[in-house]
Amino acid sequence: MAAIRGLYLTPEERQDLIDICNDRRICEATKTRAKIVLLKSQGKTTKAVAAEVGCSYVTAHDWVDRFLKREKGVPLLKVLSSKPSTSVPKHTITPAEEAWIMQVNEERIRNNGNLAALQRMIYAQAEQSGFPGLKDVTEAQLIRIAAKARYNKDLAALGIPAPESAWN
Repeated sequence: MAAIRGLYLTPEERQDLIDICNDRRICEATKTRAKIVLLKSQGKTTKAVAAEVGCSYVTAHDWVDRFLKREKGVPLLKVLSSKPSTSVPKHTITPAEEAWIMQVNEERIRNNGNLAALQRMIYAQAEQSGFPGLKDVTEAQLIRIAAKARYNKDLAALGIPAPESAWN
């Protein structure tokens, strides 16, 4: 995760964020997101912002990043009040990519790594292994592939062939 340096707000953006923070009709989650952006614009580190609002570093980083990547013309309240969908993968994994992920997963298991370690390994090795599309693989996709690998391994240990359609 790259560090987000300075964040510049126009006077209108700053006022909109302050208005969001002070509006009693807006939910606390949205107010917190507005406060994250305001604090970051004051030059505070993401770690300090996270500590001040009581969220994780990743959450603070993600909301500042989302603010910076918003489409022009979309109201700030809309940007801050809805979470991005995590159910739609950015990349459809091919059978060759899935086989490679399963190999990397075996390496992760040998090294007693967790799912986050698998994700880091994939991000670090994907492009040099010929799978640049895997830089957008989601945690949900990795969980499915790791579960499939474990299921197939358990079936093989019992001498049962893995069904083709169980994971499609």
